[in-house]
Amino acid sequence: MRMNIKEVWEGVGAGQRHWNRCPAVKKNEELIDRCLEKIDIDTEGSIVDWGCGGGYLSRRVGCKKVHFVDIVTEHLEGLGDKNADYFDEIEVHDVSDNIQLDLSGEIEVLIAFSILYHMPSLNYVRGVVEEWERIQPKYILIRSLFMEGPSWESPYAIYFNYLRGNLFNKNEFLSMFPSYTVLLDKPVYGVGGSLNDVHGTFQHGLAPHSSRMLILERRND
Repeated sequence: MRMNIKEVWEGVGAGQRHWNRCPAVKKNEELIDRCLEKIDIDTEGSIVDWGCGGGYLSRRVGCKKVHFVDIVTEHLEGLGDKNADYFDEIEVHDVSDNIQLDLSGEIEVLIAFSILYHMPSLNYVRGVVEEWERIQPKYILIRSLFMEGPSWESPYAIYFNYLRGNLFNKNEFLSMFPSYTVLLDKPVYGVGGSLNDVHGTFQHGLAPHSSRMLILERRND
């Protein structure tokens, strides 16, 4: 890792970390609701919310237990009180030093919205995906930015004081999930309503990429 990722994110404003219910969070809530229309959730199972912000997306799911995963101390210390009215059981996991989770019981859904491209490198994402494969949630809900061309890694890693570390080629990314099938793969619109088909092409040196929403479903074979 080219920097202390925990120090970077703890230096970023709460709005950019989605601690508050900002327009970007509200947009992601809409997209989570669309995902939930296409999957069958057992509310007795649990949620893993990776890069959870203020916990708003997990509230939409309806499960009684949630695992909030983050590296920001403010999030980890405040998530219990902030979400006490929405869950029977809340566990927080600090993955700043170790991304392996100690979980028990069936995991119904893992949420990973707007976080992958904020990770510092392609290899870091690969390690996170290995952990997701290990814990085997029934569904994985992803919103991220993907390349049509080769996967790309930033030589700078930080833009506007927060990470824009990598962009995976979509097909390469999906190949890392041998235990899953793709239930949904579609482009999504940004907060302003325009399709993010070449987002970043002329800004900050980012390669051309698109914003997509994915639903992965665990294979039963």
